[in-house]
This record gives sequence, structure tokens and C-alpha cells, in this order.
Amino acid sequence: MTLRTKLVVYLVAAHVVFAAIALATLASRPAALIGAELILALSVATGVALVRAWIVPMRLVRSGTHLMQDGDFTAHFRQTGHAEIDAMIGVYNRMIDTLRDERARGREQEGFVQKLIAASPSGILTLDHDGRVRLTTELHDTEKAAYGKLIRMTTHEVNNSVAAVRSLLESMGTYAPQLVSDDRADFRKGIEVAVTRLDHLDTFMRGFADVVRLPAPALRPCVLKDLVDDIIVLMSPQLAARRIEVRWAEAADAGPSLLDRNQIEQVLLNVVKNAMEAIGEDGRITLALRSERGHVGLEITDSGPGLPDAARGHLFTPFFSTKKDGRGLGLTVVREILVQHRFEFELENADAGGARFRLRC
Repeated sequence: MTLRTKLVVYLVAAHVVFAAIALATLASRPAALIGAELILALSVATGVALVRAWIVPMRLVRSGTHLMQDGDFTAHFRQTGHAEIDAMIGVYNRMIDTLRDERARGREQEGFVQKLIAASPSGILTLDHDGRVRLTTELHDTEKAAYGKLIRMTTHEVNNSVAAVRSLLESMGTYAPQLVSDDRADFRKGIEVAVTRLDHLDTFMRGFADVVRLPAPALRPCVLKDLVDDIIVLMSPQLAARRIEVRWAEAADAGPSLLDRNQIEQVLLNVVKNAMEAIGEDGRITLALRSERGHVGLEITDSGPGLPDAARGHLFTPFFSTKKDGRGLGLTVVREILVQHRFEFELENADAGGARFRLRC
């Protein structure tokens, strides 16, 4: 029950009690009873007016809070003619103007700093207010929160539409027997094509949602070489069809690493698949496994054309892809998994040509 409802209930209950008392004590005096009823009616009207007057500032506060939560610093409230309320509106409008100006100034400063960093030939360290080095994980978390919200909103809206349209199409399909034979086949084919496209859209959106719903890794001891061997066996038909050779440059007897086998398998599948697609046909994928001071290092190098200069700074950026029909999710999932594992990784051009993916467990 809201505070407004409580006040209204209180006013009604109090006046009902007063009316009952007046009726009981003034029943024998009609003139006095009518006067008491008029006073009660006036009191009720006054109470309702006071409640409404008190509710207006509360509505303004609630509306202003919602606007600020949505990041809308452009809306202003109009004056109402009541001095107390107008004073509150004036404070709110001035605060919104200040916040808008501060946000604009912050964006200008951020843009200037980004251009300065891009043009600077030297490395730059970012410090927080306590003078400590700011970690890139904070930027990653902020970025993830932003695109995660976008994906959740988009997925929700698309899924609602897909379910409704699919149900409607399936219902329309039941009318096919009522059509003449010449039109029946085209009608059914059209319904099937539309349903198939909806299924593809649903699958497409689930790919985006999987990035946001990625669970925390379940760490278990796993021999990385065995996992890589399984990936090669799994991909061997596709690699053979493209005449791509897979070569172990070095397969050291490295011990087990703590990792989530299913998630790292997804990482390696993405990397090998990308290497295969980069090569196209008639090429080579080279793998190297090494022990590095208590850690296991894995390198996957392909003989493809390498990474374009324009794409090298955006490889792990969500929704960025160099492929014609790419969604920019593969390497995003790779990054999310490896960041959660706290593994070191990089994707770069190899010295001898092609691209090289490095992983350190």
C-alpha cells in the first residue's frame, strides 16, 4: 500500500467516525446535524486537496529519478504556479543543466584523451584516484555490461515477436486444405519458408545471448595436448576436404592444467575454425605445445594471409567481424572464456606469415 493510499484511507476512516459521532449526538437537532455534515464535507474536500498538493512534488521526484536513471538530462519540468513546488522544479532544472554540461564536458575530455593516446608514440599508464594503476579488467567489465544490456533487451524483444509470429504462421497453415489445389502447394511453401527464417533468426539471437549467459568455468585438471588432439580429430574431415595439413611442431610432455574442458574446447574450436577459413584451401596449421615455468603454452599458427592492419585493434571487439556474414561473436566468446580463466592470450601476425594465436595456462 502506497503512502498516498494510506493517507486517503486515514481521511476516509476519520471522517466516517466523525460522521457517526455527529449522527449519534445531533440526531435530535436537525439544524446542527446539517451544519456538522457541511463541515465534514468541507473537511473531506480540504483533505483531498491537501493530499493532491502533497502528491505533486512526490510525482516530480519520481519522474525526475526515472529520467536520471535513463540518462535523460534534456527534460525540464514546467512551473506550476505554486511557490513551494516551483522552487523544487527550479532546483531540479538547474541540477539537470549542470549534469548535462558535465557529461558533455566529460565526453569532450574523453575524446581528446583518446586522440592524444592514439597519436602518442609512448606507452601510457592510467591511474585511479588513489594513484594506483587502473587495470584493463575494469574497462572490460564496463564494456561487457554495456553490450550485455543491449543483447538482453534485443533478445527479449525478438524472442517475443518470433514466438507470436511463428504461432500465427502455424495457425494459418491449417487453412491449406481449404485452398484450391493449384494454390495449396505455394501457400504451404510460403509458410514453411517463413517458419524456417524465424528459426534462423531465433538461432542467430541465441548466439548473442550465449555471450552474456556464459557461466563461470568449472576448473578441473586437464591435459591440454589430449584436448587439442580431440579437436584435430573432430575437425579432420573439414581440414582434409580443404587439403589443409595439421602439424605438431613440438608436443612437449606438459602436465595437466586447471581449466573448464568444455569452455576451452569451444575456444580451440573457434581458433582452429578461424585458421581453416583464413587459409581457404591448400595450407597448413601448425601447433606447438611447451612447458613454460610451471605453465603450459600453446601456439596455433596458420599459413593464411594474416590479419589486416585495420582489424588488428578490433579482433576481440563485440560485433566486429572481417567476414562477410560474420556476427563478431566467435572471438568475443574466446575472450570472455579466457578472461574468466585468467589465462594470458593474444592473436597476432606471425613473423613467417599467417596469423598466430598464443595461449598460456
